[in-house]
Amino acid sequence: MPLFAIKRLLSPTQTKEEGDAMVIRAFECSLAYDDFGWIRSYLQGETSISLCISQARSVDDIWDHARRAALPINEAEEAEEYLPQQFGVTPLEPVDGSALYVIDRQMPADVTPEEIDATALRAADCAPDFPGIGWVRSFWIEETKQSHCVYWATDPELLRAHAERSRMPCDAIRRVDELLPSQWGLPDFVARKAAPGAPA
Repeated sequence: MPLFAIKRLLSPTQTKEEGDAMVIRAFECSLAYDDFGWIRSYLQGETSISLCISQARSVDDIWDHARRAALPINEAEEAEEYLPQQFGVTPLEPVDGSALYVIDRQMPADVTPEEIDATALRAADCAPDFPGIGWVRSFWIEETKQSHCVYWATDPELLRAHAERSRMPCDAIRRVDELLPSQWGLPDFVARKAAPGAPA
């Protein structure tokens, strides 16, 4: 089932209680769909920009769900997830003093899948030279040739230096907090689909 990267611009005055209510409302509305699940989100507190990762049958379901749940939605694009293990990289545990970041990378319009793989391998090969960073996962959007890469780092300037060494674009670096369904006592999508009586 397709994965989607959804950008939401939240109200900067939104309270924690309003945010909690929005999460519960979104979850309850998702139960109306046979195949819909929120996986995780990355929230940048300073700008209230949220990158939400969800699974759904179609982008139309993503927009319809946002309308039903009264959720802000600015963009929704089908995405593919890449993990370090796919490139022979062992994920590293965050070190003390590190924070989580999302790096936006705009690739050339004519970039090929082979060039994307080569870029990822260069990044992996260079990583040991930057002990203050760790690659967590990336989301590739084929339609716009853009990637959102999630890293932990002790200093965002290390991420810029790593991108330069790897010959990768580094258009924006945003410090984020990761939000998961379990933080609200909600089952993740995989567990919910596997539960007895769940829609097939």
